[in-house]
Parts: sequence; C-alpha cells; structure tokens
Amino acid sequence: MTSFWDRRLLEDRIKISMAFMLAPCHLWSCSAFLPHSRIFYVNQLHSAVSRACFVRAAHLKPLLAFKPSPTVLQPRHHFSSLVDRYILHSKMAPQFKYSPSNLDHVEDLEKYWRGGFHPVHIGDKLDKVNTTTYRYEIIHKLGYGGFSTVWLANNLIEGGYFALKIVCASQSSYGPAPSVKSILDSHPARIFVTEIRRFAISGPNGNHICQVLPLTGPSLLSLSRVPYRLRPAACKILGRQAAQALAFLHKKGICHGDYTASNLVLAVSPALHRLTKPQLLQLLGTPVQDLVHPTGPKTTSAPKYVVQPADLSKLGSSYLTETLMVVDFDQIFGFGKTLPSGVPRSPGFNLGTPLVYLAPEVIIEGAAGPGSDIWALGCTLFRMRAGMQLLTEWHSNMASNVLEDIFDVVVGRPPSKWKRLQFRKNGWPAASPRSGGDKAIDTLEFGQEAPDPEEDLKAKVCGIWDENRSRLGAALKPNESPIFWKVDPNVVPHWGNVEGGFPHIPPAEASQFLDLLMRTFDYDLKRRITADDILKHPWVAGVKR
Repeated sequence: MTSFWDRRLLEDRIKISMAFMLAPCHLWSCSAFLPHSRIFYVNQLHSAVSRACFVRAAHLKPLLAFKPSPTVLQPRHHFSSLVDRYILHSKMAPQFKYSPSNLDHVEDLEKYWRGGFHPVHIGDKLDKVNTTTYRYEIIHKLGYGGFSTVWLANNLIEGGYFALKIVCASQSSYGPAPSVKSILDSHPARIFVTEIRRFAISGPNGNHICQVLPLTGPSLLSLSRVPYRLRPAACKILGRQAAQALAFLHKKGICHGDYTASNLVLAVSPALHRLTKPQLLQLLGTPVQDLVHPTGPKTTSAPKYVVQPADLSKLGSSYLTETLMVVDFDQIFGFGKTLPSGVPRSPGFNLGTPLVYLAPEVIIEGAAGPGSDIWALGCTLFRMRAGMQLLTEWHSNMASNVLEDIFDVVVGRPPSKWKRLQFRKNGWPAASPRSGGDKAIDTLEFGQEAPDPEEDLKAKVCGIWDENRSRLGAALKPNESPIFWKVDPNVVPHWGNVEGGFPHIPPAEASQFLDLLMRTFDYDLKRRITADDILKHPWVAGVKR
C-alpha cells in the first residue's frame, strides 16, 4: 500500500515538473510570496527538483490534453485535477482505495479502513444515554491529525459546545495517563486543554475512543498563514504566554514533545456557549462537503462525504480572547532523575515533532529533552511573527534536507561532530532507528561555507513585513480583531513588492527578536536559552500578560 506521504511526494514531483515544463514564467510570480530574492527561489526549486525523481515527460503527455474550463474550476482545482488524472490513470491507481478530495485541508482518506478513522457525518448523534436520547450532535468539523478527526458538537442535554476527538481504532490507549492529567489540570489558569470525559464508539473500522474536550478557538498556525497574520503586539502577548506554559511544564519535569504553532490555540469567550446552533453556524458558515469516491466497490468504512474544517477565525473579537491554551499531549515525556508518575521516558529518535520544528540534536543523536521543546518554540515564535515557516517547508520532506536548511542556510555552521554525517536513502542519519535499516549510505558534508547573508536568520527576521502603513497605529474597526488581521485579497498579487506596499519590522524589534532566536537556536544545549530566560528577554519582558 502506497502511503499518504508517498502520494504527496508524487504530487509535489508532478507539480514541480509541470511548473518547469508548462509555465516557467510562473516562478517569478510565485517568488513574490517569499521575502527572498527571486534567484534564490529558482535555485532552491531547482535543487528540490534535482533531489526528487522527475516524473518522466512521457507520463505527463496525457495531462496536456486535459483542459478543463477555467469558468468551472478554480486554478487550484484545475491543477489538482491534473495531478489526480495522472495518479488515477497510472499504475499506482489500484493502490489507492479512494479518489483524492477536491477540498483543501482534509484528512487522509486512505485511513478510512479497518483500524483507522471513524466515518462521521454532519448531524450524527453520539454517546447514547438511553434508547431515545444521545448526548452529542455533530454540527461542524474542527480539524484532523494523523490519528484522529475532531468535530464540533452540541451537548443536547446540558447545553454548550465541545470538541469531540475521535481516535483511530488502532490507538486504543490514546491520551495521557490520569496522573499526567492531574499535573496539567493543576495550572492555576487551566491553560492546558485536557479531556473532560471519554466514551467509546463502535463502527465499521473498529472500536474508537472519543475524547470530549473544551471548545477552543483557532490555532496560531491557522492565524499565521494566508490570508491571516497575527498583529505584532499580539505576537508578544501570545509568545510570552507560550513561554510561561512551557516553563510550567519543564518545572514539573515534563516535555511537551510537539510544541508547535498548531498546538497553541486561542481560548473562546464564555459568551460563545450562549449562542444557539443557528447563530453559531451563521458565524462559521455551512459545512463545506465533498463526496467520497471509492476506487473499488462501495464501502461503509468511509463517510459519504468529507468536510472542510471550520474557519474559527470567523468567531472574531466577540468570541475569541487573547488567552493562549495548549493542546495535544500525546507526545509528552519526562526528563530528570525522577520521572513524574505515568510520564514515559524520552522517546529519543522517535519524537513526534514535525521535521520543520525538530531540533538537530534529536535528528542526529535522538537527544530529546527541554532543549528540543525550546527549539520548537523558537520555530513557532518565528512562524507567529513572520507568517511563514522558518525552514523551507516544501524542502522539508526528509531530515537531511532540514539539516541542510539549518546548517547551510538559516542558522549557520554546525559543530565539528555534525559537519560530516551519513544518511540512509530515506533521509535519516544512518545511526537513527528511523533510517529503516537500508544498507545504502550517502555521506553529506555541512557548513563548508557560511550562510548567504541575504538568506540567513538575520535576513529572514529583517525581511518580516507587517500591515500596510496606512493601517499601522490606526484605530481598529468594530469588526476587526486586536489579535490578527486579514490580508486584502486584492493586495495578494503585490506581495513581492514588500517595500512598496508593506512596512518591515521596526529595526529595534528586529534586533531584539533576532537575539532571542539566536539564543533559542544555539547548538550547545548548555547555552540554549530556557523558558524562564525567555520570559526575561527584552522582546517579551515588557508585555503585561
């Protein structure tokens, strides 16, 4: 069975190939979305292509005859259809159980199988109380992960809205131990989102755990990518809270293990729970659905349709607060001589942090600990302030590529012990258990030259752009949030001309922010800044909250 990531890699290869073959001029417009020189973007794209196996030109010929009407399909769907056409009419077709969805940001359909996701539909009622009564009704979708889907539900008995996290059937022991929950719940501000209760669901794919969680607002990831940006003041407020939360965990001898922008969310106002279901859906919009099409016989393993997650930013300033909450404690582990009860030891190389947030000492040596949480927080702070990933996301499919970005482009030359490393064909260091046991070894050398001053960390920080000059310092409109702002779609094509349309980060703040990041990304764990030290740093020290 071809994995989801194999399919994504194939999609990327097709897209890159078509970008070169069909519309090379688009490279210039694409580069406008990045605060880098156009030459660098083209060189990096060429580098990525050279690492991937090109889709043979003969395989692309059938795609060129496929020309859907531009009045019917938007550009993204036009391009997606070309990719899907290639996949479904190639030798790979029998390996997929379902046709790809036309929606963005939906779960991997291939996981709707025995042991995988539970099929859910809008209007489903869950947690049966008696023969005629259920406790929860599904009214929208909130998101998904590698092992679960998350749904917005109305409590039909007690009232209020909750998040229902329905876990894959294969993950029967999902979630932290009760003793860990008690530690998290001991925080005076209750900023850690833990389950209220859980119940079981039996379905066509097996038996599933369903965690009932407090409803929260959008993640910082969703508020720091197109078309949203966090306001500079809000970045400092939320960044300070993120450091405070991490300091609390570390004092308890616990590492989060996945401290990324997607696991830091805004709290919602209690007023939200006083809305009626029609009022809430009017804010969020009607759930967008896309039919699921099996490539083989019909099956009950998958839902009839998939649902695009709700855009929680639509809740606006009336129902979103500036209070940060932390979610997802499935990767937590302990450190120190005495571990807290119920907390597992460090997973080492198997830490579940996404590659773009993963510290180099974890990739190379499996040295997961408080320092790797701090590294992930540094990547998160940059994401929040810049509205983009620190490392090149489309270049991060392999650990070796991530190390190349860290050592040769962004942070700088590694220590001598990391300058020459051996890798397996899957991109993991040969010494790592994640290398897959393959015998083929490539030796890569890092840090042979200093990073390009036009592309290093300083350049990335100084290249951060903010809201249009005409709006900076102006009073907010009644419908505007003090936390984030939305880029005018009419301005998007002109993002490349940052100097002409957007102001850069103030020099004084850029200097402070760069200093904080440099201390966060120190290769020496003894010198790397701690969460407590971040709270004393000038970039956040003056923030009241």
